[in-house]
Amino acid sequence: MNFTEVLEALKRASGFELYRLSAAIDRMLCDPKWIIAIRRVLHVGQQVEYFDEKDNRLCTGRVLELRQKTVLLQRLVSVISYFDGFSGVGDHFG
Repeated sequence: MNFTEVLEALKRASGFELYRLSAAIDRMLCDPKWIIAIRRVLHVGQQVEYFDEKDNRLCTGRVLELRQKTVLLQRLVSVISYFDGFSGVGDHFG
């Protein structure tokens, strides 16, 4: 997916269109099938790449704990960060 193109398209979207898209994405990310699929490939101690929305960048971390709908990661270049959700963890695992 070309995120530059997506972001450009989003800049042209109305507030209503952005809200509809946000609601659709939220529903998809909360789908139990999605969470189960991700939990199948994650394990404690695994090195992963994840998106840190606060810093707006990809980071490398290690899985410390798998919770019901979240994962606790340790950022490998700083202190422990709590990451709220499985959806930001990429599928290119180390």
